[in-house]
Amino acid sequence: MKKLLDFLKSPLAFPVIVLGSGYIFWLSTVPMGINSTDDNFRNYLAGLVIFGIYIFIVVTQYQGEKSLTWIFLPILLSLLIDIPAFLYVRFFLYETSAYGQTENVPIFATGITLAAAYPALAILLKDENKSDKVLKLISFLVILPVLGANITYIMNFYPRRLATAETDKHKYYVTTSYDWDFHSYQNFYKCKKWGLNCRSLYFSYSLSLGPIIVDNQNKEINLIGMGGILYTDGENPRSYTRPASEFQGHIYQFSETCKDVNSRKGRYSCDSYTYILHQCNLDYKSCTPLPIQYNSLSYDTLLIMEGNEATGELNIYDSYLEDERILIATFGENSHCYVEGCEILMKE
Repeated sequence: MKKLLDFLKSPLAFPVIVLGSGYIFWLSTVPMGINSTDDNFRNYLAGLVIFGIYIFIVVTQYQGEKSLTWIFLPILLSLLIDIPAFLYVRFFLYETSAYGQTENVPIFATGITLAAAYPALAILLKDENKSDKVLKLISFLVILPVLGANITYIMNFYPRRLATAETDKHKYYVTTSYDWDFHSYQNFYKCKKWGLNCRSLYFSYSLSLGPIIVDNQNKEINLIGMGGILYTDGENPRSYTRPASEFQGHIYQFSETCKDVNSRKGRYSCDSYTYILHQCNLDYKSCTPLPIQYNSLSYDTLLIMEGNEATGELNIYDSYLEDERILIATFGENSHCYVEGCEILMKE
């Protein structure tokens, strides 16, 4: 206990405490699924590994273990080669050339500046009799990039919350972060109100997710994005096709349900898909299923809706291209199907 207290009084302990507090804050504030498939959780575990390496190096340097310090020499040589290459690709080639973005370059520069302060102070204040200058220099050069890697990692991989919503029993979040290939993605999480483990309901690399709409009347949560509903959580959870269509004071959109799951088919593992038309208010609340559905064998079915003000009917097509459009159905006072797979469940 005395050694621990002495260590906590040393300059080397301060960044350990700050980084440790950062990872505790990450765990307690960021929604993530506690499983190996959740990218936020994997990013968090990777950060703990980097943090553990830093703690090991700091404690060894603090105790003045000369033999272990010399072992750090090949680690130092590796870091001096690998880390600059990693940072160059990550912050300059990837951000500036590929996407024309430079917002992470100042973050990196700030992280390295902060990283340099505390190891330098620790080396300067350490008792000269405990270690010779060569070992101190090696320790300093090893601690510096590892601490910089920790700070930079947290700054870049700590997920940001874009939207939140809350019900009596659950909290919902939209977060954004990077995966291990440095691709930005967004996640829609459902969490118990008092708990750390969350479940990812919707995931996207290309879509901008949010806001989150709480429908108290239907007891549903609607995730909005790209001008329509992306996902509904409730007694009947469902995802949707895009785009939505506004007609006569309502939003119309098809939900998509996977039928006859066949895992041998790979990523799109459905033998067929069922699309059910839903009608919602303009605020994306009070969504109700309508008595028309369409069954398709293709995962890339594109359902387009166009309103006819003269007849008061909604025309439903399969395809974006006007010259390839197939009229599937019309919905209105006299709903009618025109192709196989379309079904009017109940005459209005």
